[in-house]
Amino acid sequence: MPISHVLRSLSVAAFSVLTLWACRGTSLSPARANTPDFFGLRFLCHDSSSMRLCLPVLKTGCSLTIAPGDGLPREPADRLLLVCQGESFLVEKAQDMADRVTIENEGDALEYVRFFSSYETVHLFSEKILEVHRGEGSDKDCFATCLPASRWVGLGLSDPAVRRVGQDFEVTRYVIKPLPNYYEVSLFRIVQRVGAHGLLEEVSSDLVNVPLEDRLGLSFPQFL
Repeated sequence: MPISHVLRSLSVAAFSVLTLWACRGTSLSPARANTPDFFGLRFLCHDSSSMRLCLPVLKTGCSLTIAPGDGLPREPADRLLLVCQGESFLVEKAQDMADRVTIENEGDALEYVRFFSSYETVHLFSEKILEVHRGEGSDKDCFATCLPASRWVGLGLSDPAVRRVGQDFEVTRYVIKPLPNYYEVSLFRIVQRVGAHGLLEEVSSDLVNVPLEDRLGLSFPQFL
């Protein structure tokens, strides 16, 4: 086995041991899920460790920790570990967290899908999408994941919407997906169905016709 694989295995094992405690608390409750946070900083646990992630809908007894990559930059090789009751799982997509979260209301559903599409966490998952937000304050403060409020309104875009469908929830919002040319990202209006236990399904994904000059400010982390 190559030495890099051995080191990666040891790193994952070490971080599995470190994540046996629960990680549920964040500075943002599900009821405040619409509070502007363009980069998803709320998912970073505010403690002495910079490698733990917090998600309010995670079941008690479960925790999330990043096993850091061994390259420079580190992020492309980062791996997300979910530990529940002493058992460790690699998380690459939402389905890997099924039955380990509890989605009880619209706020939970929105916060859950945003966990997989925030600037701070997107590199951890196999599907690379970033939610696009309406800008707040000065247009100069809007970059990477938001459109200025004036352009948002001018383009006829709407804020995220969540509705209950039986026992599930449907979340409608705008996201960007990366293309081979870094600068020419495309905007999509997607609908995702979120199950009560964390199953996530994309119901539809429609390309939105947005002028190139509006898309130039939208971008993914450069290391992706």
